[in-house]
Formats: sequence, C-alpha cells, structure tokens
Amino acid sequence: MNRGGGLYSWFFQRITGILLAIGILLHLLVNHFGESPVSFDSVAFRVRHLGWFIFDILLLGLCFYHGFNGLVSVIIDFNPGIKIKRGVVAVMFSLGVIIFIYGVLSLTAFRP
Repeated sequence: MNRGGGLYSWFFQRITGILLAIGILLHLLVNHFGESPVSFDSVAFRVRHLGWFIFDILLLGLCFYHGFNGLVSVIIDFNPGIKIKRGVVAVMFSLGVIIFIYGVLSLTAFRP
C-alpha cells in the first residue's frame, strides 16, 4: 500500500460496513417494525433516551465515514494528481464533518 493511508482506509471501510449492517438492521427493527408506527413523537421519545441518542450518533458517524471514504476511494481509483487527491480528501473530510455536526445538532434538539 502507498504512504497515503490506503491500508487504514481499506480496513476501516470493511469494519464500518459490518457495523453499519448490524446498526441499520437494529434501526429498522426498532423504528419500522416496532410496536408503534413511526411518527415525530415516537422518534422524539426514543431519542430522549441517552442510549438511543448515542446509538443514533454512532450510526450517523458510521454512515458518513463509510460513504465519504468510499466516495474518496472511487475518485482516487481514477489516479488523479497529488494536488487533486489532496483537494478531494480535504473537501470530503470538511463536508463530512460539517454535515455530521449538523446531524448531531438535529438530534440534540430532541434532548431535554
């Protein structure tokens, strides 16, 4: 692998994929096949509990890492120059962090 961290990127892509499969299955079972239909009130009630709040933040983080890392990997597979590669990584990292923070703030709005 190259010095650019390709091994770690590859490894964490696999780990996040496994964790996402488990997390999304749990999310679907609780939210969409649970006792009550999905509504604003049922989601707000669930997110008020610290365990589900943390679970949702972790799932959000896994989704962003997996998605943005995959997108960067696809772009880098086209073998751009080093400046373009660094720019793509910087833009994707910045977008990921900004959108993740927005998602966490959205979840925080449900907390008492």
